[in-house]
Amino acid sequence: MHRRFSNPFRIMAVLLALIVGLVLSFGGTALAITNGQPDEDNHPYVCIVVIFDEEGQFVTCGSGVLVSPTVVLTAGHVTTEGPYAFVSFAPEGIEYGSLEGYTFGTTYTHPEYQAEYEPGMPGCLTHDVGVVQLIEPVIMTEYGTLPDEGIVDTLEMKTDLDLVGYGYNDIDRPSGDLIFYGARYYAPSELIASKDKQSDEFIKITANPGQGKGAPYFGDSGGPVLLGGTNVILGLVSYGAGVGYAARVDTEDVLSWIDGWLA
Repeated sequence: MHRRFSNPFRIMAVLLALIVGLVLSFGGTALAITNGQPDEDNHPYVCIVVIFDEEGQFVTCGSGVLVSPTVVLTAGHVTTEGPYAFVSFAPEGIEYGSLEGYTFGTTYTHPEYQAEYEPGMPGCLTHDVGVVQLIEPVIMTEYGTLPDEGIVDTLEMKTDLDLVGYGYNDIDRPSGDLIFYGARYYAPSELIASKDKQSDEFIKITANPGQGKGAPYFGDSGGPVLLGGTNVILGLVSYGAGVGYAARVDTEDVLSWIDGWLA
């Protein structure tokens, strides 16, 4: 069921040769956590995910969360963009053109992932979950933890959440260009309890900086939405405009698919 490459180290060598000296431009991907602050070493298991295509060309980037030494969770709309990924857990960001701190992996997307992007948002995006399988283990004292099935349905309105991700941190005012620093950022947020048509698959997140809360932005796609003060992953940042949405991880079909990788 899982893709296997006869010589992943050869593939990695080709990609490394292609990206040495490359300065990546992140002008059009899914800003860092808004109203956030540098995370430093508070969530060491959260990483940046940089996606490449078959030719080793940069495609897009997102965020992810390590749940075992070789498995990173991220958004399906990130992994579907290319078969290869480099991930880095450096909190201060990464220096493009340098390979230090990267770990190579291959991408996989939930088999039921679908994104139609048509008018009428409910139902046009589903199973927005993917994994990066690393070819070398990353050993940590703590990893992101999968939730109990259905836990989101038991949480009260305004339950504390923690948002963590890498992304765009500023805008060049004269040009309007997005500036990508690539540092890990954190911000508190709250759950918006909802029973709308998307609540079976998505968590709704407040995005009100006036109340001291943060919100996910471009580059944070796939970053974890954690139960406040814990390493329990409730969802993965998916999309949002005025309010954030995260793909739920606590559903039976998503948990069983992830468990297949952990096995």
